[in-house]
Amino acid sequence: TAVNKSGKSVPGVSPAAMQAGRHAGENILRHLRGEASRPWEYFDKGSMATIGRNAAVAEVGPLKFGGFAAWGAWAFVHLYFLIGFRNRSAVFLQWALAYFSYAKGARLIARPAGRWGVLPQEREADESSISEPKLHVRSTENTPGQSDPRLPA
Repeated sequence: TAVNKSGKSVPGVSPAAMQAGRHAGENILRHLRGEASRPWEYFDKGSMATIGRNAAVAEVGPLKFGGFAAWGAWAFVHLYFLIGFRNRSAVFLQWALAYFSYAKGARLIARPAGRWGVLPQEREADESSISEPKLHVRSTENTPGQSDPRLPA
């Protein structure tokens, strides 16, 4: 976990990763030139989150605001950091269409989950009996190859 100058954890979000990546690249170039590397210092640009249609919250430096202004700022920042005009245009048009048509995004569940939220194992093509699907179980309490004794066989 990365920490800032004051010892606080750096948030695991895109802006922190972008800063760290840029700094790592600069340090690699310094190393190739025979220069000393520099320590990384995280600069907090703020936080934004959408909480619904036309609603968001934002904290940027000393400013804290919400509502439509924060929602517009969130949209602008996300579009700004996309790479390329084509990507920005496509995302903007998709967002505009969804906004004006009140369309909901795709919320797909590809197949039902089995008991306890575990996906069932695929059945063999020639299996004709209707039985409970076998479960993939991964437990830290058991060694590989052992099944979890708490689950039905």
